[in-house]
Amino acid sequence: MVTGCRAPKYNVSATEPAFVAQGRQQMDNLASILACNLTRVVHLQWTVAGSGMSLPWLGVNVPHHTLAHEPGTEQNIETQSRITAWYADQFRYLMERLREIPESDGTTVLDNTAILWYSEHGTPHAGHPRENLPLLLAGRAGGALTPGRWLKFQGAAHNDLFISLAHAMGLTDVTTFGNPLVATGPLSRLR
Repeated sequence: MVTGCRAPKYNVSATEPAFVAQGRQQMDNLASILACNLTRVVHLQWTVAGSGMSLPWLGVNVPHHTLAHEPGTEQNIETQSRITAWYADQFRYLMERLREIPESDGTTVLDNTAILWYSEHGTPHAGHPRENLPLLLAGRAGGALTPGRWLKFQGAAHNDLFISLAHAMGLTDVTTFGNPLVATGPLSRLR
């Protein structure tokens, strides 16, 4: 039972770029929606890969997508790292918002949530290979997941992660996700 249901904060700063302020507002909205038990699943996508979005507040005036296809020079790698660090900080903000919201059993909304952060860039500067995708899973999903671990599933399809998440949410009859030719079932060490 959620005890922290409240309207989202509206702390939009006139000095922040609109993209930053709108993203933070979306995360505040998501936290309130989950806290008020209005839905069990939310999705936040900052932009689409080919959007041409640059991040001038980070000193990046070249579209992020373009950078991902440029050679892996030292400067390009540093720029990509700065962009990734900024998105990681946004992820941290969302986790903190969910951690601030109490549930009636002494846990928090973050404890009872699974958050998946991922990129479509398995290896930057090589297009969009689907191998070695960086995936970050946070939250405990009500005790179904154990956070604080680094796991590597060599050769596993990310479809199997989605099957595992379905099982963590109690949907144990889910046996495939996406292309059934690459989905082999839940990841055994995840739960």
